[in-house]
Amino acid sequence: YETISCDDENPCTIDSCHYITGCKNEMKNCDDGQLCTKDFCDETNGLCVNDLITCNDDNPCTIDKCTPTTGICENAAVSCNDND
Repeated sequence: YETISCDDENPCTIDSCHYITGCKNEMKNCDDGQLCTKDFCDETNGLCVNDLITCNDDNPCTIDKCTPTTGICENAAVSCNDND
């Protein structure tokens, strides 16, 4: 029997070989279960990255946040009146 390498040289895949179907290169699951993160695998090192979603609208008169139950950004208006 000949040894087959299923290594696709992508650190973000899980490589395996099945004796009937052959090579399988499945993408690594980096989902952390949090809706307010952008989840992906860093192809330079194979590590999962879970960056927080940035909801900043660059408006100083809003409070910017990601709603954890929906993953949707909210930019709630706040009063910028300094009573002057």
